[in-house]
Amino acid sequence: MDVLVDTNILIPVEPTSVDDVEPSTSVVAELLRLVQETGGRVLVHPDAFAEVARDRDAKRRDLRRSLLGKYARVESPPGVSDSLASLFGHPGPGTHDETDARLLEAVRAGRADVLVTDDAALRRRAARAGLGDSVLTSSEALELLRQLYEPPIVAPPAVARVTCDDLNVGDPIFDSLRRDYPGFDEWLAKAIRMRRTAWIVANDDGSYAALVIIKEDDPREHGLQGKLLKMCTFKVSETHRGSRYGELLLKPVLDHANAGGYDAVFVEAKPGNDDLFSFLDAFGFSDTGRLKNGTDPVWAKTLRVPGDGAAAMDALTFHVSFGPPTIRWRHVPAFIVPIQPGNHERLFPEAERQLTLAPASEPHGNGIRKAYLCKASLRQLKPGDILYFYRSVSQEVTVIGVVEDVHVLCEASAIIRAAGKRTLYSYRDIEGMAERGAEVLVIGFRQALVLEAPVPFAELLESGVLKGAPQTVTTLSEGAATWLAQRLQL
Repeated sequence: MDVLVDTNILIPVEPTSVDDVEPSTSVVAELLRLVQETGGRVLVHPDAFAEVARDRDAKRRDLRRSLLGKYARVESPPGVSDSLASLFGHPGPGTHDETDARLLEAVRAGRADVLVTDDAALRRRAARAGLGDSVLTSSEALELLRQLYEPPIVAPPAVARVTCDDLNVGDPIFDSLRRDYPGFDEWLAKAIRMRRTAWIVANDDGSYAALVIIKEDDPREHGLQGKLLKMCTFKVSETHRGSRYGELLLKPVLDHANAGGYDAVFVEAKPGNDDLFSFLDAFGFSDTGRLKNGTDPVWAKTLRVPGDGAAAMDALTFHVSFGPPTIRWRHVPAFIVPIQPGNHERLFPEAERQLTLAPASEPHGNGIRKAYLCKASLRQLKPGDILYFYRSVSQEVTVIGVVEDVHVLCEASAIIRAAGKRTLYSYRDIEGMAERGAEVLVIGFRQALVLEAPVPFAELLESGVLKGAPQTVTTLSEGAATWLAQRLQL
């Protein structure tokens, strides 16, 4: 696997002074080691040398140029296409924006399998260019490499719904919150007195890997309308970045909000918290343009579909905006996707553990955005279509998803670029599926709903949804799709 690294990734792992050492240094060092041990290449873009050359500190400039020289360079880097130039505001030659655009172009052209950068603004642009799953943080890239080449050996931690009076207020996850937010302890004491709801992801030793605290808020807060749910604290510890615990915690928050009849969910954050803002944007939150205390941006997600049913939205945009679990099902194509028990357990750990929300040791199981690979000959799938995952052996529909993107590919490296961090498959699995140029259907999707009561095969057969046990991805007739959606009260 060829990994293109941004200069902001290499500087911490090739420090020229103590000041260059960052919390990510150990993560990046492990990532580079794993790339090399698995036969991949760590690549730098030729523009990185030009970027380093702009450093006014001559001694540091020469040292960094020497350090960059030990890495292979991207071969025949492509120029910037019109579409990417437009996305970057048509940057001038030699500018930082042009360098970023050329990095994305190199990945899109297949010069590398993934780009690793800790520049949140660049990752947001990558997402807008349809390259979000090939542009990863250092933590995400490390988890992807482990998924592809190392069997999972870490036991899954526990996740639980608690009230704040159950929290260990001395846990290290609170340290940065105390530094960043004066008066945090007073606020936490109030949350404890009021026994506010929280979800925690706990390690084996009881320490917290991730945490979210919620509360019902004043319906006039920030000018937002209706019944509001506030995510007061939303935190993933530094040592667990890349495990997709943010998505894991967002699932119960949105389920709770929908079950409780809330009209919107919102969060306040410090300016410059780009990673959080990028995360929120991917799941239908948007910047309200309002500020708390004149400084902190307020991001909100509307859960109530407007009176016109958001008719102008396509089915995928509708789901991202108002779900999960909300989906548009009327006149939307639907498919049954059979999945073997082993893959089902890895892809949908909640369904296997009867909604205990126990996270997986593999990041894809924790996420909302996932990918499924198969050799189905079907080519009609498109973004927004509905997927009913059918667990073979037990013969039942267990999970509903919404198609995000679809690719038909026959090279392992191209499959990895398309699936990115969403994949559950190892590199050997992917190579086997694409052996001798076989076409592989890569279905990127968003998990919408895990069914508390799965729909059994006998009922699907009796209702005419299925004519027999599905062996491959199967198109549902409009009548069958309507019956199933109404049966599940979507």
